[in-house]
Amino acid sequence: MSTPLRLKELSKQEELLTGGHRLCSGCGAPIAIRQVLHAA
Repeated sequence: MSTPLRLKELSKQEELLTGGHRLCSGCGAPIAIRQVLHAA
């Protein structure tokens, strides 16, 4: 069984999606990509 992921721990992770990616902030794509990068 995997350990639960806490929001506090997530906020301390390095942000892998940097500026200049040309994705609009209101779209769902950057949110999905950010979640995939956090899971990797």
